[in-house]
Amino acid sequence: MRFINAFIMKRRLKKLITAAENGDADAQNTLGIYYVDCNLEEAFRWYLMAAKQGLAEAQVNVAGMYANGYGVKEDSRKELEWLKKASDQNLAVAQYNLGGLYAHGTDTTKQDFEKAYHFYLKAAEQGYPHAQFEVGLMYTNGEYVDEDPAEALKWYLLAAENGLAAAQYAAACQFACGIGTEEDYKKAFDLCKKAAEQGIAEAQYNLGAMYADNYPGIKQNEKKANEWFRAAAEQGNQLAQERLENLNVPK
Repeated sequence: MRFINAFIMKRRLKKLITAAENGDADAQNTLGIYYVDCNLEEAFRWYLMAAKQGLAEAQVNVAGMYANGYGVKEDSRKELEWLKKASDQNLAVAQYNLGGLYAHGTDTTKQDFEKAYHFYLKAAEQGYPHAQFEVGLMYTNGEYVDEDPAEALKWYLLAAENGLAAAQYAAACQFACGIGTEEDYKKAFDLCKKAAEQGIAEAQYNLGAMYADNYPGIKQNEKKANEWFRAAAEQGNQLAQERLENLNVPK
């Protein structure tokens, strides 16, 4: 079976190389993905061929190679240049990455929250969950936009619906504390549980607290509380460790 699989893979690779050498941009980009695990210089070469033909996904890949110095010398200016090309084609991941460059600043990109918001919003409006979360954070922190907890919650919930754990936890906190919305422990519990199940330590601790501390509408369950405290404690959450110590529950 292994021999057959290897034979099939070899035939597929041969066809892919042929298509790439004949100028197929998708094949060139796919070949770049293939080589990332074994030959970064070759990966960059194929990504660049596809990027120069205007394939937005390849342009993002080239930007990533320049950002990390994979298969080519690190160059933040070229990273920015290729991300802009992909963003101009309305590729959400490129817009999100550009937002990140402007939000944090680099050695060649001055921190600019207005531009960060602009690019995050473009990606967020296309349904890109990480960008939706970042837009929410900007409304939480008042970066470029005015602080607006209700608007922040709107974007957190959109990202939460797309399965982003950090957004699920952020929205849970707002429902638990009545920030930008009415207090709603049931919604806080449901969102916190989703984030906890994805491994967010703070969510695991707070879910344990909800089970332990008789929150309104949440049925008390000592066993589940300890299970979630333990999960959080194993990730180094100090509050969870303290709760377990106070209860004399083994970590």
